[in-house]
Amino acid sequence: MTAKAIQNKDNGKYLDLFISCPACGKGAASKWYHVGCGKNTEINEFGYVRCKNAHGAPFFNWKWNCGKHNGRYLKADPEFLSSAFQHLIESMAVKDFKWYAKLVTHVNEQFEGQ
Repeated sequence: MTAKAIQNKDNGKYLDLFISCPACGKGAASKWYHVGCGKNTEINEFGYVRCKNAHGAPFFNWKWNCGKHNGRYLKADPEFLSSAFQHLIESMAVKDFKWYAKLVTHVNEQFEGQ
């Protein structure tokens, strides 16, 4: 449910959003930025994504453009989430599997609740 992410937008631990495209699964993992302000984005274990200027929303509500969609922004496809999120755990200096498990659970709930 996206409500849990919204309720916890000021809680939890944020990490830089370093993933492959969750909409198409193409391309290498990279940091993502908010097109509205140009600032990098980050995600917490509740599945809330925000930019460094604090514009944010639940992961499910974001649209993504990796440059391979002909300029279109697309919603994340559940088929590509595990491969996209795998890059998050790989990019952690100290692997936090508890944080990662919570993230996967909460984002999955966002998709199931819609």
